Amino acid sequence: MEFWNGRCLLVDLKEHKVEDLEVEGLISSVRGGYDAGNELMKEHSDGEPLVIGTGIYTASFFPSGCMGFVLWKRNGKNFCLPLNWFFPVEFKLTGFDFLVIKHSSPSPVRLWIRDGICDILPAENLMGKDVWETMDFLKDDHGDEKVQALIAGNNSLSQGYWGGFDSNGCGEEFRKKNLKAVCVRGMGSISISEESFKKMLKVPRGKEIELNLSDEMKKLIHRRNACFNCGLNCYPFFMIEDDPKILKESEKKEPGFISLDPVYLKDGNPKVAMEMLRKGSHPEGLKDDEIPSSFLKFAGVEASLVKECLNFGVCPLFFMKVLNGDKSHFNF
Repeated sequence: MEFWNGRCLLVDLKEHKVEDLEVEGLISSVRGGYDAGNELMKEHSDGEPLVIGTGIYTASFFPSGCMGFVLWKRNGKNFCLPLNWFFPVEFKLTGFDFLVIKHSSPSPVRLWIRDGICDILPAENLMGKDVWETMDFLKDDHGDEKVQALIAGNNSLSQGYWGGFDSNGCGEEFRKKNLKAVCVRGMGSISISEESFKKMLKVPRGKEIELNLSDEMKKLIHRRNACFNCGLNCYPFFMIEDDPKILKESEKKEPGFISLDPVYLKDGNPKVAMEMLRKGSHPEGLKDDEIPSSFLKFAGVEASLVKECLNFGVCPLFFMKVLNGDKSHFNF
């Protein structure tokens, strides 16, 4: 199946049971990943599900094919947390397109997904750790610096060390399920035809964008970073405990940070932002937005366009800035 694995993990935390579901038929019947995720929400509604999913071009050669999402319901209302950076790509390359998490665990747990396998592991030892300590533990425990993780912090869900856009309660849903983290390492691949590959090479790649930062924050930039397969380089690494002008990696353990959601920087105090990222505390707290307002502001689009881009696994900021909102680029 081109672009997809055709597989979904079903995890029942109450029974500590894992199933591998075939979902090729579901994927073929809908427009893309976001729509498939919503169908999985309906199918497994008996277990108050969290659905983690990817899009058509996630982990492909399509520029900015980095996107995924988490879906859940609270008080009868649908919520969606867009995911960027590298977690969605690593997850898809584990051999699965979707993850459905049902019910709650009687004790703290974490998920470890790789090579078509999912383990439910104890996490009592992580419950007193902050996000950065948890991420350090996961890398050490699994013996791989390249693992990616979603981690429940103080009031939000963090994408590894660098936070995310969770101001609408996804981290709280993790805590309700007694789920500390979902850790993934993707060593697989997806099928892409030669024809599709050639078409993807013709899609504009974009270039580094101008950052909307104060002069003081710009002075702290050590380097620019990008999500998977994207040329916009949206994310600076702010060096606050060492000289931003050094040309080598700092020898200090925690010299600075990246903030996936620019709202962490709104007060202009980098040390406060760094501490919030460490603790997993989103500065906007818990809101009732279907999609976090800070993500809509970051991408500069309406919620409906975010959902369409999540169907395809493409960053909506890239879609607007580089592809000028032209959906014909999605037609393969």
